[in-house]
Amino acid sequence: MSFNVRASNPEVRGMIVEMEKLSKKEKSSFWKNVAVLLNKPRVNKPQINLWKLDKHVKDGDVVIVPGKILGYGQFSKKVTVSAFRTSESAQKKLKEAGSKVLTLTELMNENPKGKGIKIIR
Repeated sequence: MSFNVRASNPEVRGMIVEMEKLSKKEKSSFWKNVAVLLNKPRVNKPQINLWKLDKHVKDGDVVIVPGKILGYGQFSKKVTVSAFRTSESAQKKLKEAGSKVLTLTELMNENPKGKGIKIIR
């Protein structure tokens, strides 16, 4: 059963459709849940600063932010991070800490079932 895609950004609309297809194909609700979070209006999408991300993750975690990661604060852990958008300063600090930054599409291809991924919002 599909839901109504409200997003006006064509990039977001396409990503939501792909997540829904992958969810059905893999019989896993993880990507469907992420699609629902991405389908929210922009003002309701999370904007996470690095200090908060650093507080909620451990070394080796795989994390998804269905919004934007901002560069305020320090980051010291080696994790795999994926977000819809990442500010330049956040991306620089994440890479300096030894973290791997992926797009949502790359993470979908790498982990189609969504096992072991934390959603931070």
